[in-house]
Amino acid sequence: MTEPAKFNNVVSFLWAIADLLNGAFQKSEFQKIILPFTVLRRLDYALEATKAKVLETERTLKQKGLENRHGQLCRAAGYVFYNTSQFNYESLLHDDANLSLNLRQYVMGFSPNVREIFAAFHFDDAIRDLERAGLLYLLMERFNEKSKVDLRPASMSNHEMGCVFEHLLRKFNEALNQNPGEHFTPREVIRLMVDLVLMFDTDLASPYKALVAFTDVVKDAKDGQEYTEAKMNGFPEAATGDRFEGDEYRFLIVASKFQTGFDQPKLEAMVVDKKLSGVACVQTLSRLNRTTEESMKDEG
Repeated sequence: MTEPAKFNNVVSFLWAIADLLNGAFQKSEFQKIILPFTVLRRLDYALEATKAKVLETERTLKQKGLENRHGQLCRAAGYVFYNTSQFNYESLLHDDANLSLNLRQYVMGFSPNVREIFAAFHFDDAIRDLERAGLLYLLMERFNEKSKVDLRPASMSNHEMGCVFEHLLRKFNEALNQNPGEHFTPREVIRLMVDLVLMFDTDLASPYKALVAFTDVVKDAKDGQEYTEAKMNGFPEAATGDRFEGDEYRFLIVASKFQTGFDQPKLEAMVVDKKLSGVACVQTLSRLNRTTEESMKDEG
């Protein structure tokens, strides 16, 4: 299968799963279900080869009375995350009567960095709502149709998976534009930025780093921790534009910043997660309508 065909196949497969939610959920809720389940299936595939080693390491370290097991479990898993639950995605489907209970236990078996991501998705609420609608088993079964699509890292690179997420977000946002009132608030957008940076820093998404740009302060409802642009990036807010020039950065996630006066050759693509109109629309999209000395040379 060619790369474009594989991409289209995966996107169509995931979008078809979203169709299961019609009638039971508002369109604004689709991404809050499909995206975390896509992440869940991807992470489970990534960990399957080292699952037995992680469980054995967990048993050994517990027997030794070691409380700080995170580092050794990550090494056993081969990633900066792991899962110590006896379940995996496939085994969860063997007990449909206790699926919601076992799924929650499985998610709690992930390392803290992954649990934070699912908490940001309000994944427990998604499980509850799917169970009430009688769709939990059906949706999870569809995600497990390996003959139709393979989300394993060996079959789909991190870059390809990132492109799939980007495309899904665009399709979800296009659907939201058809339903006035069903869209994220600015604070929810900023909180999503926090979660995205955590994912870029801690899992499979990309070898490159992300920077954020926003003027608000986000307070985590769970632990009271406050996030600012400077705190998340690790340097003063005024330096964000210059630091983005570094080779390690390829993603800039912003909320109502850098809409004017930011001519950056790296800005080759843009995902807009809010409705734009008027001057704000022109200013924002114009960030992509720039020529550089290098591009002029390429054009001859």
